[in-house]
Amino acid sequence: MEMSAQCLIEAIQGESNAVVMYNSFAEQALKENLPNISKLFRMLACAEQIHIKNHKSALGPDYTIPEASEELNILSTEKNIAQAIAGEEFECKTMYPNFFKKIKKEFPAVYAKVAMLSMEWSSKVEARHAKQLTRALERVKAGEDLPLDNFYLCRVCGNIEVGKPEKECDICGHDARFFIDMDRTLKPDVEVN
Repeated sequence: MEMSAQCLIEAIQGESNAVVMYNSFAEQALKENLPNISKLFRMLACAEQIHIKNHKSALGPDYTIPEASEELNILSTEKNIAQAIAGEEFECKTMYPNFFKKIKKEFPAVYAKVAMLSMEWSSKVEARHAKQLTRALERVKAGEDLPLDNFYLCRVCGNIEVGKPEKECDICGHDARFFIDMDRTLKPDVEVN
């Protein structure tokens, strides 16, 4: 369990830092009159909270998690988005794949399988987040905000969909009823359960 626990703790720390960072980036976007990009950052923070919850569930109650510790570097929204893309891409292309290799050494233990599932969902969702942020960056570079879309968040894995999902989440497989309409739910520092 030690390798899985170490990876989960590192993942939780990274996701916790992302929550703080995304909420700060949301405030900066509002200052720049980019309310929809602010909303995207808030949704991303909610998604990261779901990843934290899943990782903590996989970890179990016997571990203490340090609080977010990353020093924030709040810049212009354009630079903040670029920074966020780099973070999401690091997680899905480097961090989580490295964790997968380490955790596989502990298979077939059940705890390793649970840790792997939580991280697989997070990795796939982080790749989607990078694409959504890339779309936002293109709009900001064009001097525009994101168009107003209806965003839905999967309460199980943190997947964000544009438009109401009609079937199951294609990341975790849970039914469409597990998606929350973020236009009705989204508030600063909301905790999504």
